[in-house]
Amino acid sequence: MSIINSKKVLREIHTTENVAILREFHETHPDIHWTSLKYEKTGDTILHVASSCTIRSIEAVKLLLEHGADVNALKKADWTPLMLACTKIDEVEIDENNYKTVEVLLRNGAAINYGNKDGWTALHLIAREGDVRILELLLEHGLNVDRITKNGRTALHVSALHSQLDMTKKLIEIGLDVNKKDSCGNTPLHESILSENLKIVNVLLENKADLNCRNKSDFSILHLASCQGNINVIEYIIDVLKVDINVCTTSGLTPLHCAARNKQLKAYEHLLSKGANLNVRDKFERLPSDYLCI
Repeated sequence: MSIINSKKVLREIHTTENVAILREFHETHPDIHWTSLKYEKTGDTILHVASSCTIRSIEAVKLLLEHGADVNALKKADWTPLMLACTKIDEVEIDENNYKTVEVLLRNGAAINYGNKDGWTALHLIAREGDVRILELLLEHGLNVDRITKNGRTALHVSALHSQLDMTKKLIEIGLDVNKKDSCGNTPLHESILSENLKIVNVLLENKADLNCRNKSDFSILHLASCQGNINVIEYIIDVLKVDINVCTTSGLTPLHCAARNKQLKAYEHLLSKGANLNVRDKFERLPSDYLCI
């Protein structure tokens, strides 16, 4: 096999979706093992390339699978073509071609519940991207919705963090636990605060998320919001959700301490204007104002 020719095939599929060159290459190299046609640096096989979010050439995917491409080939980061088909880059719109690519891969035996080295599966990837229609397709093919990543994150954690409202609703509908904690003790409600998405906050609370949840740092959602410094979220938690503005962790940290430690000066001033107590000392005997000078 000519190295130049193989590189040309990869380049053509990657940039122009030239399916004709695939047919020509197969005719001149009838014994080709398609898994060997790959980028050495990343390990992406030509099927990864054809399935990826920048191309998603359904005709190329079909042709490769018809001629023996390994549907479950792994690139260096332990990603399968199906996993790549469940992602997008630079907000490229997920369209009908993407759905068909996923469908063809599944029909040809794609390992739907395969987890990479971080424990991410197609479930977590599509939860991040927010395409409910593809989630439903995956469910029809035996997707395990209870899979968690190596750091204990469910698909609901992922959708909440990435502000995927419709996906969050769907995952709750199919039974994911709204109070499940990851290895840091964060629940999906913590993640929705990190994403600063109040619509998701409300959806989770409407479905019995624990308003008083704490993570392993003993942070409430108000502590997290104060670390982030988002005034709208802080105000909503205090005024609408009625969380105590001076709520303390086991180490004595209040939301005001958190704002000060993270140099969120606007949040610090806002908490003061809402009645935060300046005189609470943490376990190191530090006042919130002390952290402004550290």
